Amino acid sequence: MIYMNRAGTESLTFHVQPHERITWTGWAVYHSPEPALATTVVRLRFGLRGEHQSEAEIRELWASAEHGAGDLGGQTLRALPWSRLEAAVNQPAQAELRRWLMPETASVVDPPPLDQSKWQRRPPVERQRAPRLRVRVPDDFRKPDSFYAEVADRFMQLIVFGEDSPAEQIANANPGVNVSTVHRWIKEARNRGLLPAAPRGEKRGNR
Repeated sequence: MIYMNRAGTESLTFHVQPHERITWTGWAVYHSPEPALATTVVRLRFGLRGEHQSEAEIRELWASAEHGAGDLGGQTLRALPWSRLEAAVNQPAQAELRRWLMPETASVVDPPPLDQSKWQRRPPVERQRAPRLRVRVPDDFRKPDSFYAEVADRFMQLIVFGEDSPAEQIANANPGVNVSTVHRWIKEARNRGLLPAAPRGEKRGNR
């Protein structure tokens, strides 16, 4: 399960398929406090893209309204935070989860499990700690992958939590670092494959 806000009320819960070894099916249920989604069960299937099949993207969407809740409509789709959902799965900390998602070659597959098992239920609210934004900046001009991975981790956490101006927040948390420098770090992290391509809808000033 991945919490997607500090209040712990927004989350993605992945379905696990037990075989000889536990694997992920790619299907997840998204829970949100948004009124437009309060009476809707949203199931998303994630798959992998990219040369090394290391970046996750949403491949399918299933949504069902509770009995008597009315018809599904555009309001439901508009309430889904598409870029943040993909960013949540593309966090460096979720690399192991992505390894078991469906491969790039998979297209439409069997529908999601529709049972009322634990994976589909709304998880308990659990307030999350604010992301730790300080980074250890090496003195060397050419910095190692470990540094850019640290920057990527901080940046993606802020994106997932829906924070405004993540690059500016990182700069403010690190004395002597300006926003332009953080932008260069983020660009280099992308070039090194430590960050996925800019999520859809990400503001230009935060790239």
